[in-house]
Amino acid sequence: MVKVKTGDFIELEYTGKLANGKIFDTNNQEEAKKLGFKGKLNPLVIYLGNHQIVTGLENDILGKELNKKYVVNIKPEDAYGKKDLKLVSC
Repeated sequence: MVKVKTGDFIELEYTGKLANGKIFDTNNQEEAKKLGFKGKLNPLVIYLGNHQIVTGLENDILGKELNKKYVVNIKPEDAYGKKDLKLVSC
């Protein structure tokens, strides 16, 4: 049982969903195909501990076993912050 730690390189296949279930990002070939995407997708290669992904996701990944599926819920403050309508432009 290998667990990931800071300093490891990992390949990450993911599907990002909003609280309402709507997909906002994925590199999972099957999920992308359902959305009409026809190209080839690859896992995301990241170096843990180098802030290449949002803090909430990185913190949740650390200590997990390799080659298993997980569901991660990330609070806005552990990702990109709470939505500020003053910063939204149309």
